[in-house]
Amino acid sequence: MFETDCLMSLDRTLLIVEAKSSRLTLQALRAAPGSLKRLVEKVILDPSLQSARLSALIEGAKKGDHDSQAICRRLGVRALDVDLVIRLSITLDDFSFICTAEEVLRTAKWISKDHALPVTMTIHDLRHVIQILDNPIFTFHYLHERYFLQKRYRIVADELDLLGAYLHNVLNMNQAPARKSDLLIFANSSEVIDRFYNARDAGFVPQKPTPCLRPLFRSALEKLFAETPQGWTTVGRYLLSCADYEQQKVVERKLSKLRKHVRRKWRQRGHKCSLVVQPPEMHKAVVVFYLFPEELRSESIDRAKRLTAEIFDSTGRKGCCVLVRSIDDWQNPYEAMILVRPDPSE
Repeated sequence: MFETDCLMSLDRTLLIVEAKSSRLTLQALRAAPGSLKRLVEKVILDPSLQSARLSALIEGAKKGDHDSQAICRRLGVRALDVDLVIRLSITLDDFSFICTAEEVLRTAKWISKDHALPVTMTIHDLRHVIQILDNPIFTFHYLHERYFLQKRYRIVADELDLLGAYLHNVLNMNQAPARKSDLLIFANSSEVIDRFYNARDAGFVPQKPTPCLRPLFRSALEKLFAETPQGWTTVGRYLLSCADYEQQKVVERKLSKLRKHVRRKWRQRGHKCSLVVQPPEMHKAVVVFYLFPEELRSESIDRAKRLTAEIFDSTGRKGCCVLVRSIDDWQNPYEAMILVRPDPSE
């Protein structure tokens, strides 16, 4: 019941992978209803149900279910150490256009209304995703946001177009409407990736394209990846989800102003010392930047922890992280990070 093809754990992120080798038949390509439905059930629905059962088992273990905890122990999974479960289905043929049309499949009653399909891609596309997004924080974040993107919109795009869009704005669609009737078309988004592979195939050594990030965010993610403190994949995901490139510019400008303010007012009790970034989507966490002068270094962590608890309780989000930063060591993206998550038993 809880078999899976691949189970990978890194830090506090767990990846469940199901692989199917079935191919598109000629009848299915001609849209023969019976043949296409059987193919959807075999290649898309069955592995999705299997990974969903295992994901639900892990959630049950986190909430204290003894049977679920026993099975997780046999699988080698420490459920309480898992912040995020990512479900991924891998195929030989490209079924992405079908898998991203979840509402169409529900309308046809080929999947139930309450079932959520995982991200589905070919093994060839998965190789490209891992090659381009060679930092695990980016890979996990891409798969996570891909999942929610196909829940919010009807998508017309292949995997490389979606990957190209990720390089542009890390799939932060905070400014876009979120009606399921909206059709989201990614046209020519893969151009930068195509140029990279074409140049490499021609014998050149091109620079690999990377996600567009502002210096503060890039340096923070590089430090997380280099030091790998507990919760680094979770904090990295929170950072990437809180703002796109243009919004990151605003964050940097506001932090520069806040730095000057803290320098002038740090002696005053209750002075403003934090910037809160709260994305509109409820599945995204709150990110807080807490600034302190060297004169208050000894009490900076305690102050930041109290602030984190207050913000977490007031927002109702599933997570919150605080980056503690010294105004006198501005080249350092953060001195410490604080991660808060809800009680899994609630």
